[in-house]
Amino acid sequence: MDPMYWTKSVELELAGPGRFQKVRSTLEASECLKRWPDKQGIAYSEAKRVFRAVLVSGAPRQIAREAFIRAAEEAGIYIKKR
Repeated sequence: MDPMYWTKSVELELAGPGRFQKVRSTLEASECLKRWPDKQGIAYSEAKRVFRAVLVSGAPRQIAREAFIRAAEEAGIYIKKR
């Protein structure tokens, strides 16, 4: 498995009501942040920092998933629970 992929994906309602997007990796999450509704949040900034650490420095990928979830919660983005 690619070290950037998460062991469990995150599905969030980012593209509009009822339109879920499955995010499976740090790289995909990083791309999602380009369309984020609130780019001023603390969790958003932390997610960007964590993603860089994972993508560039090889930090554990799980911390990126957790940071992504916190940023989504902060922005009020609905996360589909499995």
